Amino acid sequence: MKDPEKGAKVWVQLSGAKTAGIVLDTAFSSEGDYMQCKIELLAVNPLVPAQLLRQVYPRPIQSYLLSKRGETLPGEAQG
Repeated sequence: MKDPEKGAKVWVQLSGAKTAGIVLDTAFSSEGDYMQCKIELLAVNPLVPAQLLRQVYPRPIQSYLLSKRGETLPGEAQG
């Protein structure tokens, strides 16, 4: 993603796995050619499928590792 907005639903590419996430905050990189993004990762709880497990990723993620996510996960608020 070139310019992710706060609150955007995204797929995050981490260690070869695609994980659902939400952009919490963005800042320009020192090089200025991409954004550094603070991301909240989402996963469906296997014990309670209508509930999401949420975790803020501890390091900034580069915007080129993000792609737009059109679908809404079970338990995620609409809109």
